[in-house]
Amino acid sequence: MDLDTAAGLLYAAPLPAFMAVRADLVKQAREDGDKAVATKIGKLAKPTRSAWLVNLLSHRDREMIDDLRDLATELAEAHRLPARDELRALTTRRNELITRGVDAATRLAGTADPDLSVTEANRRDVRDTLTAALADPAVAAALASGTLTKPVQWSGFGPVSAPAAAVPTRVPDRPADGDVAPVIHLDGRRRAQALRRAEAERSEAEHEQRRASAAVDRARRRIEQADGELTVGKAASAEARTAQHTAEAEVERVEQLLRRARTEYDRVTAAVDHAAKEEERARARAAQAATDLTAAEEAAAAAEQRLTELADTIERLGDQG
Repeated sequence: MDLDTAAGLLYAAPLPAFMAVRADLVKQAREDGDKAVATKIGKLAKPTRSAWLVNLLSHRDREMIDDLRDLATELAEAHRLPARDELRALTTRRNELITRGVDAATRLAGTADPDLSVTEANRRDVRDTLTAALADPAVAAALASGTLTKPVQWSGFGPVSAPAAAVPTRVPDRPADGDVAPVIHLDGRRRAQALRRAEAERSEAEHEQRRASAAVDRARRRIEQADGELTVGKAASAEARTAQHTAEAEVERVEQLLRRARTEYDRVTAAVDHAAKEEERARARAAQAATDLTAAEEAAAAAEQRLTELADTIERLGDQG
């Protein structure tokens, strides 16, 4: 078994069985005495899911590959001798062919492995690779080899990355009935071992998927709980801010009252001090008035006594005369 044949068998196998099939092919090459081929087979890289989808077209829909090659030739010729109407018609055919290729790859994947999901990103990768194959002969050759290990990114001005094919120059022969996939010719024991390993890998992948789904569910519940706590926290924060504003307004009102009270207190205190001083002065005046009254009363009494004495004197003198 040569490397091209081994690569054709390997890259036509279901994606989950890739590692098991590669191990069996390495073992078969060693048993055939071809250690160099066995080593090369062991180095063949596992394709990404998007690349595997593109490879399915090469292995199971050779008509699509032939249509792509023919249209690429027509497009190249039309660009050398540009004719607007012809280019417009070819562009329409290109878009239709690419869409048909993407749909075909998705459908073939469902047949090859019903449990394998095809995402919108995978479909976009297939579309980019087919678009690049129509414009770049190197990408077309890699696509026809059926051994792509990753899709080709297309920017609209050309491939962003070089095509990565395990065996770029191999072009698989058209199957006898036009659409039957190559069969992996392994004996029953090896096939059973490969299937068991593939099933084990699938079971492990499903277990990991369940674990990831559970982790996602837990994360979602934590997010929902956090959202609820955030809502409660926002409400409490809003309530606290309202209370804070109310308290600040009350504090301002009380401070105004306090300032007014202090002003009134200062005014009353000054009035009390003034009244006390006036009282003190009044008391002093009252004391002086009392003193003056006593002196006046004493003077009046002395005057009255003097008058009495003078009256007696006058009376005596009158009697004598």
